[in-house]
Amino acid sequence: MPHDSDLTLAEVLAPVRRRAAFIVVATLLSWVALLVATYMVQPSYRSEATLLFPDTSIQRSAPAKENERPSVSPGVPLVVYKKIERSLTDRAAVQASLQGKVDESTLARIPSLSSSMSPISTGAVDDVARLSSGDMITGLRLVLSGSSEAEATRLAAAVAELIKQVLLNEIALAEIENAMNESSSERERAAAEKQRLTRVNHSLELVATEIERLMQQPAGRSTTTREVVDVREGGHRFLPPAAQIVGIRAEQAENAHTIRLAEERMSRHDLRLGFGRALTDGMSPEFGGSRRYIADLPEFIRKTFNKFHEGQAADPVAGQYLRTDVETLIGRLESFRSRTRLIQSPTVTRQSRAPLTAATAAFLFIVVVALAVAFDFWARRRPS
Repeated sequence: MPHDSDLTLAEVLAPVRRRAAFIVVATLLSWVALLVATYMVQPSYRSEATLLFPDTSIQRSAPAKENERPSVSPGVPLVVYKKIERSLTDRAAVQASLQGKVDESTLARIPSLSSSMSPISTGAVDDVARLSSGDMITGLRLVLSGSSEAEATRLAAAVAELIKQVLLNEIALAEIENAMNESSSERERAAAEKQRLTRVNHSLELVATEIERLMQQPAGRSTTTREVVDVREGGHRFLPPAAQIVGIRAEQAENAHTIRLAEERMSRHDLRLGFGRALTDGMSPEFGGSRRYIADLPEFIRKTFNKFHEGQAADPVAGQYLRTDVETLIGRLESFRSRTRLIQSPTVTRQSRAPLTAATAAFLFIVVVALAVAFDFWARRRPS
């Protein structure tokens, strides 16, 4: 015998049949409202582009040895890419850099750029978290959305140019840091050599003074007219005191020349260190810690050098050395910038609204049916 609580399919569908008119009308009205809202919303366009990095020998983990050519690697090191990724998380700085290049509405909708780009690496995977320190980043895939096809294209080009600016800034900072570390080490070596030779010359001067004193003694008190100046490997060499003085003065003159060369190197490296500090100070974050992206970095370096050079009363030779270093750096950066490019025109596709519209329509139908059943249940349970 069936229990009273057992329900048949007809009993379950009975509220739907009783409220069928309400369900049909409410569903149609909600779908019409959905269609109107869908076509009133501005369509979205997705732009896909690929930014290719050229081979580079700029990055070095340590100063190159003498006569050693820097190794050329495809793309940029992983550590540089991670710096770029961190820099692009500053939303305020990114929007300030893109101001005037894209519409205000598009700027407001731009998410974190780090989530809109994926690296192309030399490793087995393109997941940054799974790459090793030796892997190189050869390019970036960009996926961005705009309110129109033209806007999506402009946004992709503007973001690609911004990434190039950030990349050049990071490469220049790394190059300047390496150059400053190298100059600091070279200056220390030059200062140590100067100090050593200065002490040697002081000792030689004491020896020369003593020999001259012995030469001025009366002949009766002198035991010999010769002095031992060198004993090596069992051999003996004897020279007259006057010849010893000549040798000492010659060695002092040679040491003095080496000291002058060391001082020139110190002056040259002091100038490089001073310019490096001035340049890094100019590229430091400003405006409450927001990152500063320099649009034309080579020109910025050139202007910084001219301003720095005007305020220095340095050795002209040291200044010429610094000018050569600066022009070499500018040439590298300009070459890297010109060879970093979009390898394909941005591909723009209009994002279809059909899947979202269909899902929303199905959800509205379920909501209408649930409301109808709930209302029917409440109406039948309500006391007369």
